[in-house]
Amino acid sequence: MDWLQQLVIGIFRLVINPFLYVWVLAAVGLGYFRVKRERRQFGVRVQYGLTELRYFLSTSVFMGLAVSLVALAVGIVVTPSLIILILTMMLIFFAPLKMRWASPAFTLGVAILVAVVWAYGPFEDLPISDWFAKVEVVNMTGVAILLAILVLAEGVLLFKSKQEPTSPFLFPGKRGLVIGSQLFNRLWLVPVFLLIPGEGLASFPSWWPIFAVADTGYSIICVPFAIGFYQKIVGQLSGTLIKQASYKVMIFGVALVGLAISGLVWPSMVIVTAVVAVLGREAIFLYDKLTDEAKPAFFTRKNNGVVILSVLPHSPADKMALQIGEVITRVNGEEVGNEQQFYEALQINRAYCKIEVLNKEGELRYVQRALYEGQHHELGLLFVPDSKRPQKTAIAK
Repeated sequence: MDWLQQLVIGIFRLVINPFLYVWVLAAVGLGYFRVKRERRQFGVRVQYGLTELRYFLSTSVFMGLAVSLVALAVGIVVTPSLIILILTMMLIFFAPLKMRWASPAFTLGVAILVAVVWAYGPFEDLPISDWFAKVEVVNMTGVAILLAILVLAEGVLLFKSKQEPTSPFLFPGKRGLVIGSQLFNRLWLVPVFLLIPGEGLASFPSWWPIFAVADTGYSIICVPFAIGFYQKIVGQLSGTLIKQASYKVMIFGVALVGLAISGLVWPSMVIVTAVVAVLGREAIFLYDKLTDEAKPAFFTRKNNGVVILSVLPHSPADKMALQIGEVITRVNGEEVGNEQQFYEALQINRAYCKIEVLNKEGELRYVQRALYEGQHHELGLLFVPDSKRPQKTAIAK
């Protein structure tokens, strides 16, 4: 029962780990600033403020267990200085609360480069040089393999998140007209169990979750890693871009695994892996961004109707199964070409509404619903406004 007692103690120590609460505060901050922006632009929040925290604590925890099984099976060994350095890099990259740089390709890639340069560069006289002096190539190879596995995990998390809600965002286009877009800004908790040498135990505070491995000279430490992703989607539906991005990141992760493993034979490949990780992940982001922006804006005025920018959860529109990206062509038999015409057509019948919609496949469908008092003013749909600059709009007029 020794191991069971250690497991319970380790889980308790993970819960009180201050780094965990830093990531929790970051997830809460994402939701707070999202709601603030949505209220400023639309006069209403779309998703509740703790939505990001819910996804932060969801299936990504199981992803951490999967990464842990691979890391322990491979025998990845890290040192206390490397763990603190990686977590410090995460703090730096997460600081803007825009998860643009929160991929493990950046956080672990930069950490590897800093550790190698500091350990083998001319920094002997600096105060914390001794802290990095014990970094060895075999440890850095393990971290490079861990980097590759976490990038692969990022791709899997992206794929699982392709249908998760995004946040509507308005910005001025090149011709001055307002353009709608979708923001996907996400943070996931990935707790990973790693091996540390027995002599490294003294470097950790008592609250850090560590499990002794009998007769091996090693212990298992739980590290609360976090992975982030950010993308603004203008020219297509968010699910399409995120799905494609997930495939690219997963393929990239597999390639990094091969590079990192080669570091066991050629130690210099550790540096190559870190550089390729940073440059390659940035290339994927820029490719997705530029190819998306090259397409015609998806959420803008259309000749055949009004495109749905967002649907408020649990609203009448949500219960009518109206979806983001669909185009409303007629309301109560009247053609609609803009937001004002949409709400004027709703007034024709205050007790009932019938809506003709072009779905994402371009097929026409009909939705209808009885409206109770006041609901014709609160269907729960957000559109791109007709004005030439982003402004606060109500959920109905």
